[in-house]
Amino acid sequence: MLVTGGAGFYGMNLLRRLAHTGARMVAAARSRPAPDLAELDCTWAVADLANREKALELFGAWRPSVVFHLTSASRGGTEIENIAASVTGDILPTLHVLEASAHFGVARLILPVSMEEPFPVAGHDGELAVPETPYAVAKLVGGLYGRLFRRDFGVPVAVLRCFLTYGPHQKPYKLIPYVIRSLRSGEAPRLSSGRRLVDWIYVDDVVSALLAAATVSAPPDGVLEIGTGQLRAIRDVVTMIHRLMGGPPPVFGAIPDRGHERVARIADATRQLGWAPVVPLEDGLRRTIAFYGTRHPTMPPSTSLHPA
Repeated sequence: MLVTGGAGFYGMNLLRRLAHTGARMVAAARSRPAPDLAELDCTWAVADLANREKALELFGAWRPSVVFHLTSASRGGTEIENIAASVTGDILPTLHVLEASAHFGVARLILPVSMEEPFPVAGHDGELAVPETPYAVAKLVGGLYGRLFRRDFGVPVAVLRCFLTYGPHQKPYKLIPYVIRSLRSGEAPRLSSGRRLVDWIYVDDVVSALLAAATVSAPPDGVLEIGTGQLRAIRDVVTMIHRLMGGPPPVFGAIPDRGHERVARIADATRQLGWAPVVPLEDGLRRTIAFYGTRHPTMPPSTSLHPA
């Protein structure tokens, strides 16, 4: 099994789960693995998949049967500099992994996309909706190419639209790690109004969906949505974290709101994968708080944050 983006949020959590299955694992990343993963029985390949030749070389060397394509820049802000990051960190690696998968005949390719894509993609007049961020554009393009490769080139691609995932190993500038680290350091998190409703899902449930998509007898049809099917306001989740941790009260309304409201329609994922989320929100938040308390007890929050 090849896991691209092995040093990232999804990658670290997936590799830890795969380590208990006896699977032969190769993890690709642009850098060496984090210390947390050094003890895993996993081969690490340093490769920048934005480089087409490097991607083909990686697949040629390892001939993977199953590929989890988890490489992503994951920069969700609207800043102009995120355009280049999304092209080199999302679009190009996805195209090159799809091409390599077609060339070397993988048995299954798992391709996550994002809830930040517009819905519906086209209006009644046929006009395409413009995504709100470069990241959302990149994920929309990647998912469309995934479906094209499945239809036209026979690549067994499973496309999973993952909703707002949280848990251990997430980037520190993301919303929940930012809130936890701020409170732990005695600083008040500065947030949007918090009125936006979000479908929150714990990373272990997403990993279960990725594995289910890799092991079902045929690649799932369409795009399967991976979430809980329930919406909770950002303000409610931040308030829950504050109740569990204590610390200075969060400051709402300090930065502009962004993002849209979208709930996962999980019936197709349940039917085709036999999957359903099992981790309740408060349980997942407790696990996440415990992780950051163990790993980063005194680390101050980043000053360059773009929380939801």
